[in-house]
Amino acid sequence: MGQDKQLALYFFYLEMATTLFLSITSLRGLLFIDLNKPRINGDQNYKL
Repeated sequence: MGQDKQLALYFFYLEMATTLFLSITSLRGLLFIDLNKPRINGDQNYKL
């Protein structure tokens, strides 16, 4: 029983780590696109 619980906990942490990694990666992707936008569109849109 104890080993099953440990295994379940391991898979839980694995899933959490994967979810966290994917969310960070997609977040970085969005930030990267946002950072590159001024160069693509010209930065007149970003100057106030």
